[in-house]
Amino acid sequence: MSSPPKKRDLSAHRDPASVQADPSSSRSPVYEPKGTWNEFKGNARRLWSSLKPEDLDVPVGDYEEVINRIHGVSGEEPGEIRQKLFGE
Repeated sequence: MSSPPKKRDLSAHRDPASVQADPSSSRSPVYEPKGTWNEFKGNARRLWSSLKPEDLDVPVGDYEEVINRIHGVSGEEPGEIRQKLFGE
């Protein structure tokens, strides 16, 4: 008779949203802004008033694309933009 299958330890498999960004990692960082996606975009428009509505017409949750578009409009460095948006 065979033994029952062993239970796998899933503690190493965390929710991706709970993983902090590792600057040395080649993976895209996971951002956790406060509020909803629309509140996030509203905050970006408040901080960079030169943004047009179409500048923020990106798929929901694509924070990196928003950062790239803000960079294109404002000329600010992406690190500065992240600092303002996420408090990194």
